[in-house]
Amino acid sequence: MNVTPELLKRYHLGQCTEEEREAVSAWLEEDTISVTHEAPEVPPSDIARSRSVMWEFLMERIPQEEITTPKHNRRTLWRWTPYVAASVLLVALTTIGVVRYGVKPPKQNEITVHTQVPYGKKKIVTLSDGTKVYLNAGASLSYPKVFLGHDREVKLAGEAYFEVTANKQHPFIIHTAYDTQIKVVGTAFNVRAEPHRTQVEVSVSEGTVHFMTGSDQKDFVELNAGQFAIYDEATHSLAQGYASIPFIGHWKENKLVFEQEPLEDAFRKIEKWYGYKIVISRKQLLNQLYNARFDAPKLEELLRSMAFVLGFRYNIDYEHKTIKIY
Repeated sequence: MNVTPELLKRYHLGQCTEEEREAVSAWLEEDTISVTHEAPEVPPSDIARSRSVMWEFLMERIPQEEITTPKHNRRTLWRWTPYVAASVLLVALTTIGVVRYGVKPPKQNEITVHTQVPYGKKKIVTLSDGTKVYLNAGASLSYPKVFLGHDREVKLAGEAYFEVTANKQHPFIIHTAYDTQIKVVGTAFNVRAEPHRTQVEVSVSEGTVHFMTGSDQKDFVELNAGQFAIYDEATHSLAQGYASIPFIGHWKENKLVFEQEPLEDAFRKIEKWYGYKIVISRKQLLNQLYNARFDAPKLEELLRSMAFVLGFRYNIDYEHKTIKIY
């Protein structure tokens, strides 16, 4: 059975028959075999033949005025010819390697894409399977350009909301901090795995998620819609609870929510949200908890409200994008 792009697409979407799946799986396994050896010597006859073919190919595509030289300016042709000859020889040798010896360019699923979102920004990434990933400020995501293996695997640092395209035959796996993984088939959920925190948090708004911890991934919890789990690396503990579905992934709709959040974490969230650096002189403030919800707040409105409730003063330096809390 011939493996065509259309067949690969149906395989990727889980729409193949059993016979087609086996054929594509065998093709993929064969395609990933890597053999290390010294490059064989290319026979002169092959080089000459390829050079002749490529020269004819090139001549057919270059306008005649570019290669027709007046009699009084023959030097121009001699200066130009060596560069063309070198280019033709390079293409010819590449062609010989690909056709005669089976040298292959890197496959698309071997190409890894890295996306980093700056502070003060958000970003939406659509993966090759149609999965949408909403990245919060400061988050980074690594993923293959094209999913072709059995598992669809990505790596996340920071906070993101996933809307995973359903495919039971190809599970979707997110690698996060502290050897934690989130494994799903097709669902929607929020992941918070920021580098400065010792906790990884998963909240599910649709479907079912397996949240796995430990290097061997033997320990896991199953989460359904409206549930969340938090793994704490400091205590190696895993806690579960219930979450309000409308507030899961609220940040992607420009809703800034603080739920009994230590001010140190709240100020860090504000830094990422607005792209400002916050300098705090009253360290005792950091022990307080803050609880509030804002809908697309302006920086001045947010700080005015926080200052009134928590009893601090502030100064905003717009030029240097710095906020001083005192």
